[in-house]
Amino acid sequence: MTFEFGSNGRVIVERGAMLTLDNCVLKGLKICHTMWQGIEVWGISSVPHFPISGQIQQGKLIRTNTTITYCN
Repeated sequence: MTFEFGSNGRVIVERGAMLTLDNCVLKGLKICHTMWQGIEVWGISSVPHFPISGQIQQGKLIRTNTTITYCN
């Protein structure tokens, strides 16, 4: 799959969520001639991705054979 983003486009992975990208292309629109905002993974970076007191404190991104271009 190919996903094209405008200049304000972005992907957010919230705490406790997981995004798996496999064989994808994420890129900015050539028509816009600008970069998109990229992928944000929310959470506490010093905490691992397993539950603490029943809550997962970290988002998780798994990327395989995926290209990300024209992003900040």
